[in-house]
Amino acid sequence: MLYLFSGQKRKASLPEALLERSRRTGFAIHVTEYDISNGPEQDLSDDSIWEEVLSRIHAKAFDVLLVSPPCSSFSRALYRWKNGPRPLRSATHFWGFPWIMGKRRKKIRLANKLIQRALMACAAATDSNTFFLLEFPEDLGRRGAHTPASIWQLAALRKLAKRAGAQRLAIYQKWFGTPYLKPTGLLTTLTPTAEFPIIGWPIFSKAGIYQGPLKKEAGEPMPLGPDNTAATAAYPAKMNEAIAKMLVVSVYRRRRYQAEIRTSSS
Repeated sequence: MLYLFSGQKRKASLPEALLERSRRTGFAIHVTEYDISNGPEQDLSDDSIWEEVLSRIHAKAFDVLLVSPPCSSFSRALYRWKNGPRPLRSATHFWGFPWIMGKRRKKIRLANKLIQRALMACAAATDSNTFFLLEFPEDLGRRGAHTPASIWQLAALRKLAKRAGAQRLAIYQKWFGTPYLKPTGLLTTLTPTAEFPIIGWPIFSKAGIYQGPLKKEAGEPMPLGPDNTAATAAYPAKMNEAIAKMLVVSVYRRRRYQAEIRTSSS
């Protein structure tokens, strides 16, 4: 499996959940991770590193691609404005407000580059018949008088989903153990398991208010600020286990089907 934007290495992580499932089932799993937090040799904004990663996806070097691109520049919390940084983009100005300059302009350009590379990786996976899963916060529509940007608004992503035959899942990470809701979207060509029962793209009222596919639930406010970023970015352990299960089941079924085809044709 290739895991792009995997975050800081930690004990309770998706790679660890995959390795644990490998130990229990005897299903061999190898995980290759890339994230700048683990060293400059994993910097996906570096063109030479990126070209190598993309070429390996095209070469069918992996069974599964998992992509969790940085989402800080899309944060809805930026629209609170009080005592904090201001928004960098909106649904109208998806790639960034044209009046942004200086360090903030540099930040939005880097964020855009990584989002584009995340989508390119999924497109390459589609071309090479590699399973993929793209994770990103749910698009919750309007916030007050504004509509924050979300990658789920991109027409290019919808076209990719249609071409890949991908399904879009929606979850609250609270279902897997967080005290806060943390609504999340998953676009994947993996076969959804029972842990991911909701399928569908965001739906809004005429006024831009979120209508689903997730229903309203209660949850604690998510802690904000740089001191909380790493902790809240990490998937809860049960979510890691659920994704690991979906990944292994999908790969196992494909390999079994391919083996049956080879047997019947020999």
